[in-house]
Amino acid sequence: MKPTLSILATGFLATGFLATGFLAQPAFADSGASIVKEESANLAKYGGLEDLQNRCKSKFKVSIDSATFSKVAGLAKNEDKAKNLHSHCSKPIRALTDWCANGYDKVVKKQVSSYVCRYDSGEPKMALKKGVLTMTTNWEPESNNWSKDAIGNVLMDGEFSVAQAALIRNDTARIKDSRADMKRRCKGEVKWTVDWKSFKGELNKRTGSNNLPAIWEQCGAPLAALEGLCVGGQSKLMLDQVSSFVCRFDKGRDATMTLENKVLTLVSNFESKAGTEGAKTLVGDTLRDGDFSVRQAAFIRNEEKDLQRLYGERVDSACKTKIAWSIDWKGFLGEINNRLSNKDKTLLYASCGVPLNRLADICGSDRKNKVKAKVKSYKCVFGGPKKQKLTLKKGELRYHVDFTAEDSYGAFDAFLVKNKVVKKRPPPKKLSPRDLASIRRILGEGANTQSCYKACARRKGARAKQQCRNTCQ
Repeated sequence: MKPTLSILATGFLATGFLATGFLAQPAFADSGASIVKEESANLAKYGGLEDLQNRCKSKFKVSIDSATFSKVAGLAKNEDKAKNLHSHCSKPIRALTDWCANGYDKVVKKQVSSYVCRYDSGEPKMALKKGVLTMTTNWEPESNNWSKDAIGNVLMDGEFSVAQAALIRNDTARIKDSRADMKRRCKGEVKWTVDWKSFKGELNKRTGSNNLPAIWEQCGAPLAALEGLCVGGQSKLMLDQVSSFVCRFDKGRDATMTLENKVLTLVSNFESKAGTEGAKTLVGDTLRDGDFSVRQAAFIRNEEKDLQRLYGERVDSACKTKIAWSIDWKGFLGEINNRLSNKDKTLLYASCGVPLNRLADICGSDRKNKVKAKVKSYKCVFGGPKKQKLTLKKGELRYHVDFTAEDSYGAFDAFLVKNKVVKKRPPPKKLSPRDLASIRRILGEGANTQSCYKACARRKGARAKQQCRNTCQ
């Protein structure tokens, strides 16, 4: 019996061990470490590793850090979240694949050999050290392609991160495409460069989704303004002064433009002054057109065009003669700049046109005059406050403009009479009592409105006074 008992005891013990092993198995299977191990295998199998290796033409190791994820509270009990682990950790793998697809396969192959996904309850982070790309995640859902942007910031392409390099590449292509017709329109080229090092901080701000002004628009706007000169028939003027263009950034100063040794340089600060319209102004103020800036010269041409159309043609037609006119624009430089900056909106051509307009009035009236004999040419010059003056010497009529003067026409009429260009207008004929009576009949009671109101004031009572005033209308 003893052997039998021994055998039974041995069998019982063995059965006990098996039972113990059977009972312990589910506990092991449900442990955090076991789940992480299984999800790590799923990451390698289903996380896009094969696509990554094919696209980047390189071998990579991928894993989930058991030491950090196995400590996550309730991991074994939360089956749905546990099954999501390999999917969540796969986002950087797919992001690396995208970077390789976008032309950075050599960068990825050279700098990354393995990837590890680890857990931390803080903010998500991406790091790259000695070929190991590590994502530290808090297991919250990603937004706005966080993995791709984060990887783009840790991978380096020369002096710039891959994310910065991608922006540089895209912006360079946009500038190049926007100026594709410049050579044809300008019959020549302006070489251009962007000082990307100066824009480094701005590149960082523009990685990912944002609504910040695009660098390519800021740096392309002056080139568009130069091309606009060519479209306006000023190709030679532009190419004679500009051979190359440089765009750089400086947040500590206003947008400025300089031209030295045929190199046009824009210092941008992303304010509106360096935008599309601002660039036209900067280019127009920097390039020269004779004695004036391009913008001043354009303003002058428009003023002269309006003066000739409204006054020059009128006086020539009315007086049956040709009066050559000119404006001393150098003297008006300050006034031109005030109008270009909208500090003053007084029309220069209208002020200079006063004498021509008055001469046309005289020639078109029945007043006898000597305009054709005495006035051969006209010149408008700047006088300034309280310096309005008219002269007539050897057939040249000269007018010194004072924009603060109130009665330019009256002063000019008196001057023409004094210089015997036209006779003084005779005083109006005195009306006879009969004529005055006829006028009163036509005007009715309105001719005596003031007297009527005085009479009404003597009425008693507010209502009576009001009724009386109504009859005075």
